[in-house]
Amino acid sequence: MAISNTSPNTDNYFIGKGIVYWMGSSETEWRDLGNVPEFEVTLNLDKLDHFSSREGTRKKDRSIIREQSGTVRMVIEELTARNLELALMTTSAAAVSLTTTGDTATGDPGITNLATTTNLVVGRSYAVSGTGIPDGAMATFDGTDLVLDVDATATGTDVALEITAPISMDIFSEAEKTGKVKFVGTNQVGAKCTYYLNNVSLTPTSSFNPISDEWGNFEVTGELLTDEFGKFGQVYYDTAGEATA
Repeated sequence: MAISNTSPNTDNYFIGKGIVYWMGSSETEWRDLGNVPEFEVTLNLDKLDHFSSREGTRKKDRSIIREQSGTVRMVIEELTARNLELALMTTSAAAVSLTTTGDTATGDPGITNLATTTNLVVGRSYAVSGTGIPDGAMATFDGTDLVLDVDATATGTDVALEITAPISMDIFSEAEKTGKVKFVGTNQVGAKCTYYLNNVSLTPTSSFNPISDEWGNFEVTGELLTDEFGKFGQVYYDTAGEATA
């Protein structure tokens, strides 16, 4: 029996599966968030009730909706830099690997006169290697020079430097993460639904534990906001079992 959109019909039962996408406010393409085992949309209403005082027992005789709001909750399993941006309220800086030259001196923690500072970010630390620089040294870029976490052990002029850093993120560098969320149903049992949430403000809502004997994950929750047309979003219900991507 085919899905009919009328009840009763046991073919209307469903086992939900789907793919979740995110597109930030400054982005132009949807980004797959990977495996998302939990995706929840919760709608909230604030109601103003009225009670009659015509009798000894007050009775509710009117109730109106005065506020509409909602949230979307996502549990994300794939640990990528782009996904972590949503949990840490940040943007990721690309990994850095460059060769340059500079001056340093014995007992001096500063590396000056850098030939280039391409891709270096003020306040960020980098692994640095070169003449007179101890193995494993880190250096922080102050906007002009690199400040070593240890003193140089030998004088070096025009020291060849290797500067490397992984993808890095400054926690809370963004006040909020806004964008759109799309859920595309891929379930094999039951009708498929596609959700478009047009204006979402994401915030991290649980701790992120990088230590576990189980599969790791982290959770983000978004407030549903209205778009320029006053809409929270759309849901497309497909009785043919094929949701629109």
